[in-house]
Amino acid sequence: MQSEKEPNWDQEMREVNRLLARLPEAEPGLIGGPRKLVTGSAAPGTADRASRPRPVATWVKVGLAAVFAVAVWQWPYRNDCGSGLAFYLVGVGTVVVAGVWCLVASWKSRLAFPHLLALLVFLSGLVLAARVALPRMGYAAQSAGWRCAAPAPPAADR
Repeated sequence: MQSEKEPNWDQEMREVNRLLARLPEAEPGLIGGPRKLVTGSAAPGTADRASRPRPVATWVKVGLAAVFAVAVWQWPYRNDCGSGLAFYLVGVGTVVVAGVWCLVASWKSRLAFPHLLALLVFLSGLVLAARVALPRMGYAAQSAGWRCAAPAPPAADR
């Protein structure tokens, strides 16, 4: 039986560090270079908590987005064609953007129920957009136009 001698780990680590130093994008911490010392009395994990949005701010965002989504569902003005349709589409787009904004905020703050509400706001915006766009693209039984039809000329009296 052959006896294997124990490897010299200090020499092996020097070789690994030398090879790592040759890498073009080598991180100094990997090659035994200077490391940044954490100073101060900050507890571990406080930086993560400080970068997260506050729960109250997330709830306010989601609440405002939900109120706006309900308001657009109850849109009181004509939105079948022309400028009324354009303003309505701006409102629908705002609901979709607000839904995405609230989804991101609720995800970062790790709040499940506001995330669910934000998802409902976002999906309601998509449904509102589909109700407007699909009839104008030919995917519905009744077709509609983007522009208002020109008024009929008055009949000439004889």
